[in-house]
Amino acid sequence: KWQYVVSEEDNAAASSRNVTIFLKNFPRPGCKGSCKADAVRRQTRVRFTRGNKPVEITPSAITETAGMLSIQVLAPPRAVAGVDTLTVRADAEGDEGAVETGVFSFEYLAPPRIVSPVDGSVQGGTEVT
Repeated sequence: KWQYVVSEEDNAAASSRNVTIFLKNFPRPGCKGSCKADAVRRQTRVRFTRGNKPVEITPSAITETAGMLSIQVLAPPRAVAGVDTLTVRADAEGDEGAVETGVFSFEYLAPPRIVSPVDGSVQGGTEVT
């Protein structure tokens, strides 16, 4: 489960952050050494879904190290906390059909509320924001 902090509701765009997903044998079993090339050629995308509103994102980077495919994607901004389901999908190519990973969760958390200043005069009159 990944965690993600959302921004305040009036600035949801600022809440985007990079997410890295690690997969083995994707987009096809036995692709070791060629998984990255296969994933790029087959236009791999990551789908973030909340309710009935999926958002498909093209990865910003796809790398392969030690048999693991690493997919980096910028998570879509969300104005409210909640859980999205994520799937990774690669298009069909030749004899290879389209493939999709199982579903996993990605949690958006509300930011902690911060009061400033943290102290003030005992006499009162300190403006708090």
